[in-house]
Amino acid sequence: MASLFSGSWSSFRTWSAASNPNLTALAALLLGALTVMFGIQFMRMFLVGLSMYLAQVQQVSPVLVGLMGVAVFLCVFLEPIVRRVLGPRNALPVVGGSLGLVWLVEKTVSSLPLELALSMIGTVLFLWSLPLMFRSIRPTGGPSSAAHAVIALLMGLSADAAVKGLFGFIDLSWSPGVVGYVVVAGLAAAQGLFLWRLALKRRHEPEQGSPVSPLPYVAFGPALALQIILFQNGGQQTALIGWSQPAVYALLLSANFIGVVAAVELTRWDRPLPWPVLALLGALLVWMTTVVQSGFAAAPIAFAAQVVIAVLLVSVIKASHEPTGGRSERHVSTWLGVGMLMLLAFLFLYYAHYNIDLPGPKEAVLPLAALLIGLAALRGSLAPDAVRAPVTRVAVIPVAFLLVLPLVHLATWKDVEPAPGEGFPVRVMSYNLHQGFDSHGRHAMEDLARVIESEDPDIVALQEVSRGWVVNGSFDMLAWLSQRLEMDYVWGPAADPVWGNAVLSKLPITAFQNYEMPNNHLMPFNRAFLKVEVDVGGEETLDVIATHFHHVRDDSTVRVSQALAVLEAVDSGQPTVLIGDLNARPNDPEMLLIADAGLNDAFLSSGATGDGFTFPADGPRRRIDYIWASPELKARDFSIPDSLASDHLAVAATLHR
Repeated sequence: MASLFSGSWSSFRTWSAASNPNLTALAALLLGALTVMFGIQFMRMFLVGLSMYLAQVQQVSPVLVGLMGVAVFLCVFLEPIVRRVLGPRNALPVVGGSLGLVWLVEKTVSSLPLELALSMIGTVLFLWSLPLMFRSIRPTGGPSSAAHAVIALLMGLSADAAVKGLFGFIDLSWSPGVVGYVVVAGLAAAQGLFLWRLALKRRHEPEQGSPVSPLPYVAFGPALALQIILFQNGGQQTALIGWSQPAVYALLLSANFIGVVAAVELTRWDRPLPWPVLALLGALLVWMTTVVQSGFAAAPIAFAAQVVIAVLLVSVIKASHEPTGGRSERHVSTWLGVGMLMLLAFLFLYYAHYNIDLPGPKEAVLPLAALLIGLAALRGSLAPDAVRAPVTRVAVIPVAFLLVLPLVHLATWKDVEPAPGEGFPVRVMSYNLHQGFDSHGRHAMEDLARVIESEDPDIVALQEVSRGWVVNGSFDMLAWLSQRLEMDYVWGPAADPVWGNAVLSKLPITAFQNYEMPNNHLMPFNRAFLKVEVDVGGEETLDVIATHFHHVRDDSTVRVSQALAVLEAVDSGQPTVLIGDLNARPNDPEMLLIADAGLNDAFLSSGATGDGFTFPADGPRRRIDYIWASPELKARDFSIPDSLASDHLAVAATLHR
């Protein structure tokens, strides 16, 4: 019996290692794809940890936060040492496997400092994994390995979009419930299986190299920047396109599939694309990042960008690998590292513009990244003999299977239908959501939803709503809350198209208009206000003005201009409520302007007791969140629910005739 078992196991190992080259290649690609998916999620978590936990909650100096980010990304240059210590054959399995294990552990912890530490470790492991993939994701090494790494990278981006979209574009680390744990464990186990299969195959083949000219590898950092910030950002694309999440989800996965198909086919070509074609594709990518469209026009741009980036990245590999001559491949990690530092720089420049007056416009960041990708790919057309490094067409099958997932999302999607009202009274609420994170810096969307539910409001004005900022987790808070609370919404962009104010309503919204503040040119962070007409029933309507004033405490003159702009939108004689985080105290000039205009402070007019403080939530000492009602409306039942789900406390009141 023992000999029979031994013989069967030996036969199975032999089949697993050598009988099906396509299966082995697919295992290597899936290993790389999962490694990329884990790494991108860690990178997003690390950026959120820097932005929310360290900078905002712990109030660490921006200089120190920036230095920490740079220090982590500089670790990419240690990859040659890691490879030398672990050995060429063991480096990718050990580093990639460790990445999966850290991801599994991170899902089980709740300590924010520990989560930040694990996200740092995961980001470093990902940065090491990339050059290791380009050298040895396929056992034969050489240009074939680099081509497989590009396809694995594209597959990983597809997997990231697929898994994130399945959970409402929220990262798995923040997805509540048992399902999230099961998915994380399943993906980590799958990565272990692919590592085992690749290890068996690698025992039978020698490690090979290929002479390369590695400078174009710098393009992969800018490419990831474009994908993370814009094109692969499901939350942001939902806000830009204006479709439902399932429709945007299907669009992104379809675009990823076509991109992978195009990339796989291009690896099989003997010749590079002609330089006019590459120049045209590079120019098209620059244009698509220069003119960030909204509405229906954004959909074809998001789709085309995936295909263009895929084609350009394969062309980068054709530019880098030379059939004869060339420099040593040890410089691959160097130029990939430079590219990753560019990724960090692009992310910093893109988001720092909202708080720091930097030279040059924010809008130049993404086109610059696109230009670098185009120039690196264009070099491929100058090579007289392109290397043919075919990737098996089997690679497209797993990406094709992902196209089924939007149907799963659609099955759980609810079309929100406002209910007709019965007239006054109407309960209104204002809540600054702190980009979806609680007072300690922990992702807290469910807690925020419960605070809103506790007051059972008909209308909610929301501030600090992020619909895809990477430093806030790249998820669409508004669509998530609308589904969770079954309330319709209108969106009021302020800082940019995906960050601003919103109004949720159980009652029918009949009209709305978003207005920019008149003094936005004086500030790096734009402000706006929404004017929404709500049909409350009984042939009556209520005008809701929702806003978020300038936040610097001593800049009262800035808020005076904003208050005047808001008051101009108030229609005399029309029931109106002005709600929001006004960042001013009751006796500040801007608040006195509102009182002089005839609006009543609901906290005072309702007879509420206490000081009315709403900020900060973990030790309130300032009253800066308000409900102001026009004279024909009376306020009662004013409430300030006690919660740490945000750094602000919410305010709610019932308005009646």
